[in-house]
Amino acid sequence: MTYTNPDRRPVVRHAAASLIPIFLVLSGPAAALPAAEADLFKNLPAGWKVVENRAVPKDQAAAIGQRLGAKVVSLSNTVLDVQGTRLQVNLLGCETPDGAQKVQQAIVAAHGGTAACGLRTGTQVAEFLCDDLRLIKRAHYVLGLRPKRATYRITFDAAPVESGDWMSWNALFNRFLALETNPGDAKTLSEIKTLSEKFRFADAISFRVRGAGTRESAFTLKPAPAKREVLGEGDLVRYSLGALPKKAGVPCVSVTATVTSEAFCIAPTQRKPGKELLGPTDFWPTEDAEVVALAGKITADAKTDEEKVNALLEWMLPGRNIRFGGPVTGSRYGVKQVLAQGFGQCWDFSDCFVTLCRAAGVPCRQVAGWLYGQCGHVWAEVLLEGKGWQQVDPTAGMACGSDYIPYLTSERGDMPIVYLSMPKIEVLPGK
Repeated sequence: MTYTNPDRRPVVRHAAASLIPIFLVLSGPAAALPAAEADLFKNLPAGWKVVENRAVPKDQAAAIGQRLGAKVVSLSNTVLDVQGTRLQVNLLGCETPDGAQKVQQAIVAAHGGTAACGLRTGTQVAEFLCDDLRLIKRAHYVLGLRPKRATYRITFDAAPVESGDWMSWNALFNRFLALETNPGDAKTLSEIKTLSEKFRFADAISFRVRGAGTRESAFTLKPAPAKREVLGEGDLVRYSLGALPKKAGVPCVSVTATVTSEAFCIAPTQRKPGKELLGPTDFWPTEDAEVVALAGKITADAKTDEEKVNALLEWMLPGRNIRFGGPVTGSRYGVKQVLAQGFGQCWDFSDCFVTLCRAAGVPCRQVAGWLYGQCGHVWAEVLLEGKGWQQVDPTAGMACGSDYIPYLTSERGDMPIVYLSMPKIEVLPGK
C-alpha cells in the first residue's frame, strides 16, 4: 500500500504502448457511430470539437477483443480537438461486465498503470489517448463518464495524532495493514511498537465540515466522543475523545464518514484570510528568502490569484522541476529539502505548493483524504478572493474531480490521524 497518487504522470505517451492500435487496423469506408455513443460527443463546451469519428468494423473489433482477452462487440474511434490539443477516445463495448473489467485492466496496463487512460462504465470501456493527462481527466467529466458529484461512505480505524515523525507515518500505517494479514505476528507487533513511539497521540480529532462543495459531511465515531464543537470559521469540526481502546498498543477510534465531492467546484465562503492562511508554520517556510524569490519568479507574469495558482501548478507538474518518487513511500522530507533534492511524493508536492502559494500571497491550506478506487492522498485548497475555496492537486496539476474524497484539513501542516486500517469506501446512490 502506498499513500501516493498513481496518476502522477502529467504526460502520457501512447503511440508504442497502446494495445489498441486503431490507426493500424482501420480499413474501408467510415461507418457512423451508434446513437448512444454519438450522444457522448454532443453539447461539448466551447473549445471542444469533434474532428472525426467512426465505428470500427465488427470483425476488427472482435480481433482486438481477442488480443485483450474478452469479447468486444463494438468499437468506435473519435478524435477531438480541444483548443488545439488532440484527444482520441476509443469506446469498446464488451459482452459482459467481467469482460469489460478485463479490457479496462489491459488498457490501463498498456498505459503504464495510468488509471485515467482506461475508464469502465458497465460493459463499456473508454480508452483515452493524449499527451496531457490533465486533459484526459477533464474529459471524464465533459463526456459524462464520471459523475460531477458523488457521495461516499468511508469507514476506517485511526489513531488521533498530535505530533510525530512524519517520515514514519506511512510505515506505521503499513505495519497495521500487515497485521490484518497476519494477526498476532510478533515481528509486526514489535515494529508497530517501535514506530508508534515516534508519535504523540492526541485526545481529540478534527475533520472538515464539508467535502468539496457546499454539502456538509457527517461523522460517526466509536467510542462516541465526549464533545463536538465547530471551530473558527466553521470549516472544521473537533471531537474530544475520552479513553480509547488500544489496537496493538495504539489508541484507536473507528470512524464512519459521509463525504460529498463536486468536481472542479469553487465553494463559496465568508472566510477572510489572515496570517493563518498566509504566514509561515513549522512545515511551510513561507518567509524564507529563497522560497519567496522562487515564488516571485514563478508567478512574475500573473496578474490575479487564479493566474498565480495556475502558474504554480504548471511549475510543479511532476517531472518538470520536481520528480515524483524517491526511496521513501509516503515521504515528507520538508519543503527546503524537496526543492533542493528535486524529488518527493504527494505530501511533499502539497507542502511545496502550499508554501509557494502563501509566499506568493495566495491563501492556501492542506487537504488530505482518499482517491476513490486508488489510495490515500494529500493535496491543497486555495481561497480565491470573492469566489471561495477551490481544491487543487499539485501532483496532477489541476483542480480536483469528484473522485477526491476530502475529510482532513490543516492550516498549519499537522496531520490529525494515522490510519490503523485500510479505509472501506462505498459510493452512495442517488446522492
